[in-house]
Amino acid sequence: MRAKKPNPDQPNDQITPNPDGPKPKKTPSKAPKKSKMKLGGIVGLGFDNDDDQERITHSKHFMLLGGSEETHERMQDTAIRFEEKLKDRGKRLQDTSINEVLDLLMDSMR
Repeated sequence: MRAKKPNPDQPNDQITPNPDGPKPKKTPSKAPKKSKMKLGGIVGLGFDNDDDQERITHSKHFMLLGGSEETHERMQDTAIRFEEKLKDRGKRLQDTSINEVLDLLMDSMR
């Protein structure tokens, strides 16, 4: 008995078996684990410099660049308070979540 050719004008009611056997079931691939981002440091930039002075300060966790004398000093104070708060918590910057770093930073700016 010969198999009929499928007629494109008629719906296919017959399911033809796969000659290679059943198709293997697809297993859901595991998504790669999201690696936790680790913060290596914080950069502070000041853009209000009118006196052509180059102001650069770096500490354990900060690199502060530019700004007027007042702005740069404010950034330095923030960096000092941030590092003190981090030390009080007994944490390293690399082990602190991004959200916690942002909270500490905002708290240090007050």
